[in-house]
Amino acid sequence: MDYRNQQSTATENGTLPTVSRPGKKLRLKKRAGLLRDAEILTYRGHGTERCLQIKGRVIETAGKKTALFKHNKKLYNFFTTIRSLRSNEIPGAELEAQFRGKTYRFYTDNEGFFLLNLWCDDEPLEPGWHAVNLQLMDSIGGNRATAAVHSYVPPADSEFAVISDIDDTVLNSSAFNKIQQVKLTLFKDAASRTAVDEVVPLYQRLVKGASGHANNPMFYLSRSGWNLNNLLEEFLDLNELPPGPMFLRDLAWREAKSIALGSNNHKIDYIRSLMNTYPHLSFVLIGDSGQHDPETFWQIAMENPGRIKAVYLHDLERKSRREAVAAICSDLQARGVPVVHSTKVTGYAEHMEKLGLIKPAE
Repeated sequence: MDYRNQQSTATENGTLPTVSRPGKKLRLKKRAGLLRDAEILTYRGHGTERCLQIKGRVIETAGKKTALFKHNKKLYNFFTTIRSLRSNEIPGAELEAQFRGKTYRFYTDNEGFFLLNLWCDDEPLEPGWHAVNLQLMDSIGGNRATAAVHSYVPPADSEFAVISDIDDTVLNSSAFNKIQQVKLTLFKDAASRTAVDEVVPLYQRLVKGASGHANNPMFYLSRSGWNLNNLLEEFLDLNELPPGPMFLRDLAWREAKSIALGSNNHKIDYIRSLMNTYPHLSFVLIGDSGQHDPETFWQIAMENPGRIKAVYLHDLERKSRREAVAAICSDLQARGVPVVHSTKVTGYAEHMEKLGLIKPAE
């Protein structure tokens, strides 16, 4: 996020904001005894040596009904996914965060999400992952849920940062075949999903950089909803892809989108935010030829001359996009931005070696 422009959903040491007071729906359900136990979902965040961002959501637990289907993996995955997509958010839930001896109190927003900046002006944050302990301030449905949220601070000497799309760039998701995409989403768990060929060793080399021992930050984007965050994080971990903060969408359609984590232009907004947060870093952008990644990357390159080291686009071979994508690639190259547009990720490695992004293979 852009720490210079973003307002957090709380202030330090108990001063509560007025924007997200407990909603009528929450109060009525609580009075009627209809609230189930609350659960704090946490999403990987990021930060700098001066500020750490944490984000997550508070929802009602969905119970254990899916246990009935554990003998049938497809049905189990189906009902687990449906439960996550139909999660009952808890707006206006009050939480407390403990970090470095300081206490922060804040409310969830209209969709149950929270986004909080923890400023650390007294002592710089060291590079790496930081854990922040969270707790609900009130008993909701009979419990005061706790959780730990993790955020990553890149080393000051990172060679560059990587921003990668997920769908059909890292994860085979059939984004242009809607029926197949729905089937994959509903019936496949993280262990059943497959990574795009050769992307795992390539990303492992990218985070190590040209020196072979760097720790370059990796950020992931997807048009999937925040409801699928846990599945996607598990997929990254199971496939030994570099862990990193993830930026998804609030898919609310009947209600207003999340104040904290909702955006209609989420990909370009998040990329701009990351580039503002790390003004000293250049970026490698990786996506595919669909879902407007080429247009988004072109716009970012125009806004940030000299800061885009390279653009890599996985060619999904859609005729309707061929001319537009080719024109964008040609324009980027004419402006001095290296571009690779290929059906095979295997072609990226040689190009990255020539640019000095990764250490040559031995």
